[in-house]
Amino acid sequence: MVRLGWIKPAQSVEVRFGTSQAGAVDVPLYTTDSVDALPVTRTKVDWERLR
Repeated sequence: MVRLGWIKPAQSVEVRFGTSQAGAVDVPLYTTDSVDALPVTRTKVDWERLR
């Protein structure tokens, strides 16, 4: 859904995992409203089959 451009992150946060050598990573956050709206706005998708 992200790759298709159907949903975009509302914000992202930097997260560090313990003593990881990779450092921090950015984690995108999505609103529940934008996720809940997908079946309403994308009516041609077979959501039951995807689940």
